[in-house]
Amino acid sequence: MALTGQLSDLSLAELIEFFCNQRKTGRLKIAFKQAPGLFYIKDGELVDARLGVLVGAEAVYYALTLPNASFDFKGHVPPPDRTIDEPWTHIVLEGLRRMDEGIAPKEAFPAGARYSYVEELDAQEPPEAPRASEASQRVVTVNGNGAPKAPLAMTVDSAAGSGRRKIMLAGVVAAMVMICTVAVGVLTDWFGAGRASSPVNAAAMPKVEAPLPSPSPAEDPSAAATSTPDAAADKAVQDEEAAQAARREARERELRQKLAAERAEAAKQAATPAGINADAARKQESAPADKTIMVRVLVDAEGRVEQASVASSRPGMESYESSALRIARQRRYPAGKSGWVTVPIKFN
Repeated sequence: MALTGQLSDLSLAELIEFFCNQRKTGRLKIAFKQAPGLFYIKDGELVDARLGVLVGAEAVYYALTLPNASFDFKGHVPPPDRTIDEPWTHIVLEGLRRMDEGIAPKEAFPAGARYSYVEELDAQEPPEAPRASEASQRVVTVNGNGAPKAPLAMTVDSAAGSGRRKIMLAGVVAAMVMICTVAVGVLTDWFGAGRASSPVNAAAMPKVEAPLPSPSPAEDPSAAATSTPDAAADKAVQDEEAAQAARREARERELRQKLAAERAEAAKQAATPAGINADAARKQESAPADKTIMVRVLVDAEGRVEQASVASSRPGMESYESSALRIARQRRYPAGKSGWVTVPIKFN
């Protein structure tokens, strides 16, 4: 399984929760600005973390405070060592608690430090060659009377700006090209039809080619069309980033509440057996030492019980009286001797 993305879509805490709940095994690599962070998961447990000079839980605490970065997850990558023995829920919850209380983690990138795991990672995975900046230029030529007009050019740098902004700029350029092409075609057909209808006048009139005036920035529709989507794209990107930040904070707050509820439930379950044992011990201490109940039964001539009642009992033996009556009725009595008989029923 391979997964790539940005921490603006999912926070580090949510990524760890996702891969651990899915019982995955692999390496989560986050490309921070100072140095990449490596987080190893084995069978749904966070077992190793490396960031700068920090390893284990301290590396996780520091990584939770870093800003947005790209990440990728590679499955079936074994951890080089085990530096984390606690459950991942404890590590993440403790890191979020420190962030809420303003506790600064240990410094992961001291000046002049070297990171051996980064050198090993570079040796295993050589970095990709940077892509050259690709620029495309679209030129529109307006030919009203056979003479070319000054070209209207726009250059779109694919390496600058966000993807959404580039798409909007490309759409604006394509729309301008289509509008100018249609306008040139309509004007050409109209002027051509007019000249064909009056050939004498067209031949008698001298051809005068006046240079077309260049439009001012305020009157140039292309400049307005370019600047307006540019500002709208910037505002849309800012609104989207703010919405993503709000969603990320809401997910982290929900994760904190969920982990706190799980910890409280675990503590409650751990305390329950002790409480049950204490109640059982109190009941055993309050029970009388002699657990004998005297029952009177009325026996007929054939030895069958017609009536049964409790003759005497001790405090704390009320729950045993019904059982004593049932046992007394089920016993065998000698035939030929009818009347009332007192029978002791003893419980262990």
